[in-house]
Amino acid sequence: MEERKNGKTALITDLTKLYLNDMVSRNEGKILMLGSEVSVIPNPMMAVYGATKAFIKSFSEAIRNEIKDKNVTITVLMPGATNTNFFKVVGAGNVKGADPQKTASPADVAKEGYEALMQGKDHVVAGWMNKARVAIAHVLPDPLLAANVRKDMTPKQSEEDQKNVITIAVLTGALVLGGLWLFLKNRNGFDLKPGSAYDRARYWHKAKDAERSAKKTLETVSNAVKDTYKKARTAVEEELA
Repeated sequence: MEERKNGKTALITDLTKLYLNDMVSRNEGKILMLGSEVSVIPNPMMAVYGATKAFIKSFSEAIRNEIKDKNVTITVLMPGATNTNFFKVVGAGNVKGADPQKTASPADVAKEGYEALMQGKDHVVAGWMNKARVAIAHVLPDPLLAANVRKDMTPKQSEEDQKNVITIAVLTGALVLGGLWLFLKNRNGFDLKPGSAYDRARYWHKAKDAERSAKKTLETVSNAVKDTYKKARTAVEEELA
């Protein structure tokens, strides 16, 4: 069979056949399959995982229909990102979707799955936010869904780097402008100093040279900041492309 090329789907198929035959024979039993919200949403950067979850849902729904005349039910639990070691194990602990504030409680997910199993439901999407995402997935085109999911698989560091660049740019600009303002203020002081016309002219000349130097420095720093920001922005956009 084609699905046996994937070890996980092969194992699920074999275990289902093993236990389901006994349940059908005695006309009693319940099976809880662990799917995911990505069972119905493309999952870039974890394509095989997402495809496996899609297989689980399709396989379960088909088998459920085949045994609809029996007192045996198959329920698919479809949680979203859950606060477990999953992301660390698969090497994705630094992606946006792994943020603990965005992940569900394992206990809450298990509770919803158990209740749905006991009620004989065909599937349950754990969490109201995930319910909304899955509902929308049946309306929006797959390319748009895939692009949105990929954002969750983007390293959090990329966004933080961009914020850091903006912060540095603002602080640098403020420091340079502040220094220029202080200098211009002192320059005016040179004009008011007593002394000969030669001294005043000499102070004025030095002030103009310093002013040009400050403006050139400000322009150089500004260009450097803009270039750094553009590079950071390009890197982030490439990650999201």
